Amino acid sequence: ALGKDSKDAMNTVSRQHAKIMRDANGNLYLIDLNSSNKSYLNNSQIPAFERVSLPDNSRIRLGKLELKFKKFGS
Repeated sequence: ALGKDSKDAMNTVSRQHAKIMRDANGNLYLIDLNSSNKSYLNNSQIPAFERVSLPDNSRIRLGKLELKFKKFGS
């Protein structure tokens, strides 16, 4: 079960907040979808609709929800 802080953080994330995409070469990117509560990669705000390279062990923040990105198998 999620704690109260986690539930509050989830309320700052929209249904279409951001996405992770992979290009033809296998490179991964984070894209903010013009979210009202913004997306951050390693504490830097991501401009809306710009592809930002997503390195392994990055910190992603969507609104107040904080995540650690780790590539599968690494």
